[in-house]
Amino acid sequence: MVWLTLAACTPEAARFLVVDGREGEYDLVEREIPELTDPGRMRGELGDGAMGGNITIDGGVLGAVLSGEEEVDLIYVGGRPIRLDYTVTDGLAVPLDPDGVTLWSYYHTLSSARQQLDALGIDIEPVFPVPFSWAPTMPLQAGVSENAAYVAGGLHRFMLLPDPGGARLPLAASPMVIRHELGHAVFQLVVFGGPLEVDLDLAYPRMRDLNEGFADILATLLLDDPDVLGSVFASSIAEPRLVDVPGRTLTMGFEDPYLAGNGIATFAWDIRVATGDPGATLVMAVEALELWADLDLSSEEDDDGVLLARYGELLVDRVAATRPDVLPTVCEAYAVRFFDYAEASACGG
Repeated sequence: MVWLTLAACTPEAARFLVVDGREGEYDLVEREIPELTDPGRMRGELGDGAMGGNITIDGGVLGAVLSGEEEVDLIYVGGRPIRLDYTVTDGLAVPLDPDGVTLWSYYHTLSSARQQLDALGIDIEPVFPVPFSWAPTMPLQAGVSENAAYVAGGLHRFMLLPDPGGARLPLAASPMVIRHELGHAVFQLVVFGGPLEVDLDLAYPRMRDLNEGFADILATLLLDDPDVLGSVFASSIAEPRLVDVPGRTLTMGFEDPYLAGNGIATFAWDIRVATGDPGATLVMAVEALELWADLDLSSEEDDDGVLLARYGELLVDRVAATRPDVLPTVCEAYAVRFFDYAEASACGG
């Protein structure tokens, strides 16, 4: 009752203190979040939040689930309502606890990314609203380094986890990390046709590489930055995924979807460098994913690398159709990244 009384007396906020880019670095800045209608309880147009809760796996043995041998239902047992303490001075909301900065930064990042994609003509409205949970219990938490996750499998929810590594702020507040996780939701939308549609037999494990790679593509191109995590959080990076690594190819171990996906993201960055246009490159990446989703991917002869190479070839096709002036440069990059596979047809293969 006391919290409700204080919340009722809090002036309306026009701007929020969040983590965002400024002059090439991440910093605490003032930003508007028009979709956030209840900043104290983290409710709004993009999705409502909950504190805690847990995800349980219903059906199958965990090892079989991860290998794709069994289907599984993911069930979220809801947590309690979020209650953030904050003050408002001259229209600026300032949190009185670290959770406020993290969660407002998350919401602002979704808002900003949505606006960016809309400006490029990329429709992701079916993704929203997408609920989220702050500090839930995850079934894979033990022994797995995570900071944020988009959980598909019919669940359609973002999971934001506190960072135990002593970062200046939890990685869940990172504009890059949240865009990466949004990339998974967009992948789900494009490939499966909707946020709640999924074919786990196909998705695990054969799509995980491209799923991770596309998430990196979306994040790096929206921020026009090849560093997937961002230097301000380098003190606690558990799984570094730097895209701009010279010579990285698709021959790395496919048992690690982050490394394999990182390879395709590197190729997309090659295209961005060649075109000088991150927005146009992202549009091509989404168009290529739409074409990739229409392919017959059921052949057991196609390993993960072949599936990635097919997507890479579709990217080359989009370059040939829209930016033929840079096609020779892109073909050279394709030959480097996919040297174990046939030359792309648009490159003369």
